Amino acid sequence: MRIEYAKYSLNKKISGGSHQSSEGVLFKFNFDDGVGYSLYQPIKSLGDRGISEIITSMSVDKIVDRTCLLIIESAKLIKNFFSERAENILKPIPCYFSAGDIKSFSLSTLKEEVLPHQFKTIKFKVTSLEDIDLEIFKKHDLKVILDFNQLGETSGIENFKNIIKYVEDPPKDFKSKEIPVAKDFDLSIKSPDLIIKKPTGFEKLVFEEGTKESTVLVFTSYLDHPLGQLISALSVTKSSLDSEHGLLTQRFYQKNKYSELISKGPLFKLNNKADFLSLLEYEDWKVL
Repeated sequence: MRIEYAKYSLNKKISGGSHQSSEGVLFKFNFDDGVGYSLYQPIKSLGDRGISEIITSMSVDKIVDRTCLLIIESAKLIKNFFSERAENILKPIPCYFSAGDIKSFSLSTLKEEVLPHQFKTIKFKVTSLEDIDLEIFKKHDLKVILDFNQLGETSGIENFKNIIKYVEDPPKDFKSKEIPVAKDFDLSIKSPDLIIKKPTGFEKLVFEEGTKESTVLVFTSYLDHPLGQLISALSVTKSSLDSEHGLLTQRFYQKNKYSELISKGPLFKLNNKADFLSLLEYEDWKVL
């Protein structure tokens, strides 16, 4: 199997209106029955391995690296999606609004990005409840998802239970029995109500599913290239189409030709399948 690669750089938005570069690599796999594409975009703060290491691991005659094998599997999803079979249609997927850190959320974002697209839920990164204006969300009939990443405190959270859809990886002081809990990184959560899945080929993000029959799977992107968003969307199971997922993450980056082809919400849709494939085909590919 011939493998090709093309490095890329995305301009990630940061506070103050400036940007910082986020590097990644696209892979092209020439399978016997077609061509598939995937990617690797490490997040250094999570301890992800560097791009060069992954390229080296992908260059051997027999690939055994688990991350590389998962990247290849995700490329098969893309291969099948871009084949000409009629059943390879991506149904619109319900999504929440991914806001990032609540401290950087503004009324202008609410008015310009959330309300016009009729999002029902907003997800925030939080460490406390001090920055939450309860009345704003009540006024617009919005629910919130609070992602603590196991940090901070949840004092007073019961006062917000009517607007909280669920909390993700809450800190140790969380005691509520009425607010649903989602598990992402926190392996100490044994029976979550929801499990977060990032199906883009990163072994530490693959968890055993909860034991409760009612456990809901929520699929999110890895805050990476729009191809990663598409892979995550193709991984959404039929049984999860009633859930809201975290796939609309292109807003965290400066616009590019790929992101322009993805809807702004509240449904994940690929606006032009042929154009997206054409962008992939004309990357500056190099053979491994």
